[in-house]
Amino acid sequence: MSTVTPQFRLFAEPLPWPVGPEGQPVGTAEFVNAAQEALKKFQTGEPVTSNYTPDFSALPVGLRWTMLPEFGFPRQPFRLYRRVRKYSMDKLVPTPLAVSGATNVPFPTEMYVLEVQVTLAAGQSLTLEPHDRNGQALPGARQVLTASGTAMFRSPFIASLRCAGACTVNYVLGTPTDSVVNANDWQLVQIVGLPFPPGVTTAYSSALQGFASSPTRPDLAAFQRLLLGYYLKPPVPDLGAAPLATPDWEAPRPDKYVQYLTTDPGSLLVEQAGCRARWNEIPA
Repeated sequence: MSTVTPQFRLFAEPLPWPVGPEGQPVGTAEFVNAAQEALKKFQTGEPVTSNYTPDFSALPVGLRWTMLPEFGFPRQPFRLYRRVRKYSMDKLVPTPLAVSGATNVPFPTEMYVLEVQVTLAAGQSLTLEPHDRNGQALPGARQVLTASGTAMFRSPFIASLRCAGACTVNYVLGTPTDSVVNANDWQLVQIVGLPFPPGVTTAYSSALQGFASSPTRPDLAAFQRLLLGYYLKPPVPDLGAAPLATPDWEAPRPDKYVQYLTTDPGSLLVEQAGCRARWNEIPA
């Protein structure tokens, strides 16, 4: 989980990908064929069914995000970018720093990447915890070291580093958040938004969505994303309780799910869109 801003949190998790017993890719052709066939059926209004069941193991990555409710109902899609991981590191602590107890190391500007190299004697340990500008610990970023080595942190808005324990911090290198955000090599990957088809509501943008190389109408773009999740769905984890059988849950049918989200009166999106449309019609 990454706190991209204090109000926006991004979650990333590996998704399974079919591989063979020796780690070699298998079944990708079947995956592509099944996805293409389902996409054609969705475009023509046919029921989407498939017997494709890949052998799950590892990797691409799935992203999800949350925002504070105070931001309200979004009116347009957002854009998802990526870049090759490369950083120019500045020396933040250029000389060795002895730590005994708790020490806070502030930085001149908020960092995105930290590299911390430490030396620990036998029996020593060190807890490293990045903090934001308000002195709050960044969620999920704490690391505990019990041997000499290097710790890496990647999270926006690292304003300081709290060191607790006994060790020698040999150096701290860092990359400012601003230099990463303003880099000129970001590549647009997808345009992501709510799945309202054109003409359904005036409360949300009808701009094209989907992969940057081939944007399409919003409901079809949502179907494509759900289709990937449908075929890359990992197995349900074992409940770990002997008397209870692990349920054989199925992922929602992508076509039916998009239909529900955009047309069913019970859908929160339909309710919200209707409220915003009525609000837009109130004379100023």
